[in-house]
Amino acid sequence: MTLPIREKLSILLPSGGVKWDEPTGGHCSIGVGGKAEGYVIVADETELKMLLSFASEHEIDYRFLGAGTQSIIREGGVRGILIALGKGFEEMERERTIDDISWVRVKAATRLPALFDWCKKEELEFPKALHFFFGTMAGRLFVHEREGENSLAQYVEEISILDREGKRLTLRGEAIRFELGKLKLPRTVAVTSLVIKLKRKEGGEQKEERELLTRGTPLMIQRVFRSPGKMGAAELIDEAGLKGVRIGGVRISTKDPNSIINEGKATARDLCVLINLVREKVKEATGMTLEMAISLMGDE
Repeated sequence: MTLPIREKLSILLPSGGVKWDEPTGGHCSIGVGGKAEGYVIVADETELKMLLSFASEHEIDYRFLGAGTQSIIREGGVRGILIALGKGFEEMERERTIDDISWVRVKAATRLPALFDWCKKEELEFPKALHFFFGTMAGRLFVHEREGENSLAQYVEEISILDREGKRLTLRGEAIRFELGKLKLPRTVAVTSLVIKLKRKEGGEQKEERELLTRGTPLMIQRVFRSPGKMGAAELIDEAGLKGVRIGGVRISTKDPNSIINEGKATARDLCVLINLVREKVKEATGMTLEMAISLMGDE
């Protein structure tokens, strides 16, 4: 972006402006990542509309980053704008209830542990499709995962979005498309909220499920690969003899081989090299091709 464009964009967003040439390691759970040319946290939907309209008008590329628990930004960084949703996108409310079913609107940046606690308070069943995920509600929509009875698709009734011109649209029914458990939308579309259908919780505590949401740790990325069939990705990685393997400052966890740990001095390049090594060795050892369950963005 040229200096005049940068100056205009900084003026456009009074709530906090833009951080230029921002290292992204502090915005991702693994703790590494290249720089974002511009990094913006938009306070609310009004700011997001302005930003998308500005980007469209000036032909600026942009991408979205949630909590960064399932994202890797390559060493070369992200050109254009990396957009994060702020406090104005963290909210849950029950819209209506019929018998034992409630329709709940969840804003895009709502953290899943916060949603769990809200569901417990409201005596609603927390979706099984959200177990083991530690990021935001919208971020979960874009992670390749399970299908069938444990898929997120079975809970989603409605999705509110903004297109690249900042126009608000609502998706329902057949307009909501999932593939391999991942929502199919252009990456230029911003999800602002969704309505999920939840059952009333039948008594008892939800301690076990809460543990599934809180065991994530800093400097780590979990569920790196999708499970290609009956065998889990962790089992395939273990079978290939890759537990504990290290490249530079990152290594495969010995407890969960489908997790990668930053030992403190890692780079995004180390991470990408290790991921490619895992895919190659698993293919050699088992004949199975592991697909990424995380978002990989930016230049090499």
